[in-house]
Amino acid sequence: MVGANRDPRGRLGFLLKRFEVGLRLRLDERLRELGLTTNQYATLATLSRVDGMSTAELARYFRVSPQAMSQLVTALERRGMVTRRADEQHHKIMRLSLTPLGKRRQLEADAAVTEIEDGLVENLSAPERNVLFSTLEKCCETLDMLDDVP
Repeated sequence: MVGANRDPRGRLGFLLKRFEVGLRLRLDERLRELGLTTNQYATLATLSRVDGMSTAELARYFRVSPQAMSQLVTALERRGMVTRRADEQHHKIMRLSLTPLGKRRQLEADAAVTEIEDGLVENLSAPERNVLFSTLEKCCETLDMLDDVP
């Protein structure tokens, strides 16, 4: 088997997982101070960019089960951060929007997340950051195509 003895530190998945774990620990700690989980923040941030997504669309986007996303959205709705409204053409589909409180929490959390992310790449030059971001975006686009995610 080719690559069976490959050093895991040189593997894309290993490096991304190490980074993700370190980032997630920092995000979880900081967002907890704001009364949010990382997944709740990610959902609020996504809805701030794409208003009107359904729970099913969010689940596909984040690659989680519809049930898991439904529980997360319900928790945000109970806390007054999102509202649901029926789709104009397909009344069984519920469209999600941020409330004013949800928008405020998203902006507060976004500032904290930006601070953490900037700290994690502070040793990179601006061109290195640009390459990192564009490369990761291309990798995500490839995953989306493979998974048929809109």
